Amino acid sequence: MVANKLENRGLVTRQANPGDGRGKLVALTDAGRALIETVLPHHLETELGIIAALSAEEQTVLADLLQRLSTAASIGMR
Repeated sequence: MVANKLENRGLVTRQANPGDGRGKLVALTDAGRALIETVLPHHLETELGIIAALSAEEQTVLADLLQRLSTAASIGMR
């Protein structure tokens, strides 16, 4: 659904995956890259501001927890 919206806005393209006929490869268009270059600096600044509320130790713990959740999610999606 998200990919459909991005494709309709001209931000991504989809192509058949040559390694797996069941899947599609999604790639940014030039417009998609331009949008990311525009919004990414503000997004990163916002994230740094949020993370600043945590101590260095808390940031390390958060990073570890997020990594563990990401790993568990990717294993569950197989």
